[in-house]
Amino acid sequence: MKRQIWLQCIISISILLLASCGSGSTQERPEQTATLPATEVIDPTNTAEPTLTPTPIAEKISAHSITQLTIASSFGFGETLRDLEFSPDGSLILSSGGNSDDFEIRLWEVSTGDLQESFLANNSIVWDTAFSPDGRYMAAAINDGSVNIWDMSTNQLLKTLFFSGQPSSIAFSNDSQTLAVGGTTAFPDAAILTFSVSNWEPILQLAEFWNIPAIDYSTNDQYIVGGGTSRNVRIWTANNGTENNILFHSGQVSSLSISPDASHIATGLCESSNENLICITGAVWIWDLQTGQLIEQLSDFPDWVENVEYSPDGSIIYAGSRDGLLKIYQSSDLNPLFTSSSPGGGGILAVSADGTKLATAGWDGLIHIWSITP
Repeated sequence: MKRQIWLQCIISISILLLASCGSGSTQERPEQTATLPATEVIDPTNTAEPTLTPTPIAEKISAHSITQLTIASSFGFGETLRDLEFSPDGSLILSSGGNSDDFEIRLWEVSTGDLQESFLANNSIVWDTAFSPDGRYMAAAINDGSVNIWDMSTNQLLKTLFFSGQPSSIAFSNDSQTLAVGGTTAFPDAAILTFSVSNWEPILQLAEFWNIPAIDYSTNDQYIVGGGTSRNVRIWTANNGTENNILFHSGQVSSLSISPDASHIATGLCESSNENLICITGAVWIWDLQTGQLIEQLSDFPDWVENVEYSPDGSIIYAGSRDGLLKIYQSSDLNPLFTSSSPGGGGILAVSADGTKLATAGWDGLIHIWSITP
């Protein structure tokens, strides 16, 4: 009996000792856990994605934001420029020279001002350039009577079209299926020739007089509008060449632009000249495309309006005159929104397809990129 009691005591003491050792081990763990770096503690239930800082979206140039329109950057070689064209995505811009010393077409990166590529234009003046809206091609109307087509995926010359006279203006249709070239021809005096992009074969010849410095397609490709030197601007149905209206001007027209909704046409011209044939009043005339009726004459430029262009959404109209005056109008009521002097003069301008950038250039040969600065 005493032996049993003795054994029970030994067992009880052993249990107490084991419990005491286990309790001591548990007390040491919080100290070990506290010394681990916080980054090594992983919560397997946390599936949230890391927070990312969004890339700022460039603001469109509009009546609301136009007071913040400033020159963001300038670049170039200092050679006189005749034409500017943004690539369809707005990341690149073409410039072409307008004198006897510089016959290259240059492709620049807009964000950095870096020169990406140069295209030699047969040692002859380039009168006009155009990108196809799908970004596949670039075309140039050249003084030697040729129209060069480059493949923009390789920057290689793809095709040369030959004009019977001197091509002076060029435009792709909005579906990128047709190329229109205007200029002087052997017969009649001037014409627009259209070509199929699929095989570069001619389609239509649209007759005019003297020369055709300006061409534009309506957004829906229903109409093609061109003319200028004869003081006439003609409206044709694009698919069959039917002439719909003639817009008569008091002076020669240098540029034109169809509103994105195909309701109006803006033409830039010299409205009046002095006895020495020097332009003393430049203007933008606004027309109804369907009826051919003159709606308004914005005659507030001291020199020839060299370029006029609607914004991609049609809300504003840009106009630049040869003396460097830049004016921007609200298209709904034609009230002026913005007036500035573009560095270098010239009146050359282009607007990016997303409406966030304006480019100007002229006699100083520099390209100035305008944007909304918060």
